[in-house]
Amino acid sequence: MIVPVELDFKSIISGSPQKVVEIPNHDLWMTFIRNVHDIPEALNLDRFKLALSKALAVYRHACGRLSKDINGDGMLLWKILLTDSPILVEIVNLDHLPYFTDSVIKDNLLTFLPDVNNTVNADDPLFALKLHISTQRTIIGVAWHHTLGDAATLQRFMITLSGYYQNYGPDHSLLPSFHKHRFPNPSPTDIPKWLSHMSHLAHTYPASEIGAKYTEANGVLHPIRAIVRRSDAEVLRRKVQAMQDPNSQLKISIHDCLAASFITAINSIQANAIQRFLNVAGFRQIKAEWNEPNVAGNSIYMISTEFDPDHLRDLGYISAKIREALVAARRPEFIASYISVAGHLMMLAADKKEQFFFGSDPTKFSMNSTVMLDWQAVNFGSPSARFFTSGIGRFYLRVYPANPTSDLGKGEALDVTFGAPASMRQGIIEYLGPEFLVVE
Repeated sequence: MIVPVELDFKSIISGSPQKVVEIPNHDLWMTFIRNVHDIPEALNLDRFKLALSKALAVYRHACGRLSKDINGDGMLLWKILLTDSPILVEIVNLDHLPYFTDSVIKDNLLTFLPDVNNTVNADDPLFALKLHISTQRTIIGVAWHHTLGDAATLQRFMITLSGYYQNYGPDHSLLPSFHKHRFPNPSPTDIPKWLSHMSHLAHTYPASEIGAKYTEANGVLHPIRAIVRRSDAEVLRRKVQAMQDPNSQLKISIHDCLAASFITAINSIQANAIQRFLNVAGFRQIKAEWNEPNVAGNSIYMISTEFDPDHLRDLGYISAKIREALVAARRPEFIASYISVAGHLMMLAADKKEQFFFGSDPTKFSMNSTVMLDWQAVNFGSPSARFFTSGIGRFYLRVYPANPTSDLGKGEALDVTFGAPASMRQGIIEYLGPEFLVVE
C-alpha cells in the first residue's frame, strides 16, 4: 500500500525558502543515504502521517525536485524546486518481522528500503519512506538524497519526525538553515594541486556501472564486526597518547586510535599494504564567515593522509599523522580551497550523471564515523529503538554508536565494522587489541 503524505502548510517556519533551494557544487553528492530504524512497537499510522507532514514543513526541500539551468555567465547551477510534492510512504503489514542482530552495518537491507531511482531525474522524489509494521515492531526504511543534506541533516530531520510523533516540536536551536555559501570556481592551477589529495574524486562512472566496479575492486570480503566499550576506547587513547613526544601539543582522539589499530594490523600482515588514509570529516563547527552550523547541506569533506613507508606498523606514529592532518585541515582557508576544487569536480560529475568511484587506490584505508550523531534518539518514544545501515567496502572502517543491548546501555559503546579481504580477516583480528570485542 502506498500512502501519499503532504507537508502541513500551516507549520511552515517563518523565513523558510518559498520557491527554490540553491545547491552549491559541494552539495552535489548524487546518491542516496539509506538507513533503517527498528522501533519495538507498532506505530500508529495516523499519528505517523501527521508527524511526517509537520516535519516536512520544517524540511520543506525534502518535498522538492532537482533542477538545473545555466546562468548569464554560462555556469551550470543546480537547485531544488520547492514543488511541495507528496512524499510516498510504502506500508507493508506483516504478522512477523525478521530479527536483526545488534551490529549496525548489515550486508543487505534492500527488502526494507524504499525503491528509488539512483539516477535522479526532474520528476523523481528526493526522499521516500517504507514501513514494515507488525503487532510488536515497526521497521522504518529511509531513502534520503544527499543533495538534501548530509547524515547530520538527515538525523536532525528524523529526530524532528520522531519528536512530532511524540507531540513535541523541533529543537529551535537546530532548525535548518537554507542559506548556503557558494564557493568560487577554482583556478586552473588549483585543480592539479589538489587532485593528489582527492583520489576519491579522480574517477567517475555511470550509475549503471558503479556497482560492478566496486564488486571488482572489493574482491571477496568477510567483514569484521566489533564492539568497543567507550571506557576501553579511552584506555587505548591514553596508551597511544603516552607514545607521543611529551612536549607535543597534539591530542590524540579515539578515532585516530581505532583507524591506526586497523592500519598497523594490516601492514603487519602484508608489508606496505596501507600507505594512505582517507578520513570523512565534517566542518559544521568550524568558525568562518561562510559557515552555517545548521545548514541543510553537506558540511563534509575527505582528508587524505600519507604515511612514511618506514613507520607503517607504528601505532603511535600512524595515530599522530592522522591527527596532524585533521588539525591542519580544519583551517577555514584550507576548507574553502578544498571545497572549491572538490565542488568543481562534483559539478562535472553531476552534469555527466556519473558517480565517484572511491575504490581506485588499493593502498588506501578509508574511515567514516557518525559517532557524534545519536541515531538511536530516533525512537518514537521507545528507548530501546535500534539503528541499521549497509555498505561494506575493502579497507573501509565505519563507526557508529552501538545499539543498546542487555549488556550495554545506550551510548556505552562504539559499533565498528571493517571490510576485510577474506584472506586477511583472521590475521587482522589477531593483531587487534583486547579493546575490540569481535562479535561477527
